[in-house]
Amino acid sequence: MAKMTRFGVSLEEGLLKKFDAKIEAIGYRNRSAALRDLVRHFLKEGSELKCKGEIFAVVTIVMKISGEEMKAFSDLKRSLGPIVKSSQVQFGNKDYFLDVCVLFGEQIELKEAAERLMGSKGILSSSVQYYDMLPPCHS
Repeated sequence: MAKMTRFGVSLEEGLLKKFDAKIEAIGYRNRSAALRDLVRHFLKEGSELKCKGEIFAVVTIVMKISGEEMKAFSDLKRSLGPIVKSSQVQFGNKDYFLDVCVLFGEQIELKEAAERLMGSKGILSSSVQYYDMLPPCHS
């Protein structure tokens, strides 16, 4: 068995309560087992793409409204250049917004861009979905 390493995780109390309820309902032995599965899934996500050529990626971000973090996020999107085909921002209320960013380009470039976007400071929730375009990608 591989050597285990302990580390601390900080979560809002409400988020931790929801996490505990979910892992209990699923049947995990403890938080560590659930986190190990989440990390494995996170590391695997997107790795199944094998096609060559250009693809689409849709990155969805929920972020707390903060002038400094919003500016840094917007600057990052601009720095990605022409692979960003569109970005739509919807404000839910005075505290949060949703950003849906459509990217188009080579798979490796899009994966790196999506990871940079989702790793931005202030992100509360994020996801990415990749779409290949041509049947040869499925062979």
